[in-house]
Amino acid sequence: MSRERNTAGLQALCAADVITGIDSPSGPAELVKKMQAGGWAHLETVLKLGAARYEKGFALPYLFGRFPDDLEAFEHLVTIRPGAVLRATGRSGAAVVAMLDYDILHVKDARPVKGWIQAERLDGPKGWVAEGDVLSLGAQRIFIEKKNGVWKITAWAAGD
Repeated sequence: MSRERNTAGLQALCAADVITGIDSPSGPAELVKKMQAGGWAHLETVLKLGAARYEKGFALPYLFGRFPDDLEAFEHLVTIRPGAVLRATGRSGAAVVAMLDYDILHVKDARPVKGWIQAERLDGPKGWVAEGDVLSLGAQRIFIEKKNGVWKITAWAAGD
């Protein structure tokens, strides 16, 4: 099923100086380029997860605004759907170690190995989780703030 990608509508939602990355040019046209280079699929994931209020506006996904301050963001992942599974090894038929439901997982290395990431639940169980079931706090996220009385996208960026 094909979905319409309304680039003009996206540009209209952006602040004129929307941030598109640490070392990237700013502006709505730059954001559209990033979306056309694979960002639309990630945007769908982010929108499904909802928003959280932060000091200036809203952050999407919600986990950016709700992540515990005492945990190192880049050493943890969050499961992004109920029914995710922590398995004994990195393959779909492996034994189930634990069921996951929006859990925070500790990782030493978040790079996937054949689609799986070795992780540990905060309460102890260790195993492997499917790459598509987790999201890093450093992943692409959207910030929305009021500019001249109108809500605008002020950033779509990854990193710290």
